[in-house]
Amino acid sequence: PPLLVPLFSINVDIVLVKNVTASLGPVYPADGDAQVKTAVALVGGALGVGRDVVATHLIAAVYSIAGVISVSVPEIGTAPAPGASTTIVITERQIATFTTTNITVATSNGTP
Repeated sequence: PPLLVPLFSINVDIVLVKNVTASLGPVYPADGDAQVKTAVALVGGALGVGRDVVATHLIAAVYSIAGVISVSVPEIGTAPAPGASTTIVITERQIATFTTTNITVATSNGTP
């Protein structure tokens, strides 16, 4: 049989790490940090093949959690300790992957 060579592959995953800092009001749920992680991972997971990851696009996911008053632009990267609120370029042969274990959330009490 002839040898089949794939013309396209999306099996190159990039794992991203985010530092999300939020100021909270009194109605922030007890499991709010877990909800923030899940919300950010869902937004990131919906990007699709070849879609760049833009730090500012993740903010709305954090605001979707009850009690969040303000959010800083998350720091994102492909290294264990990202230090920039940036855009990560994803090629047309890559897909960004997000896991809740790679998302850190820092919270503080805010003034509503």
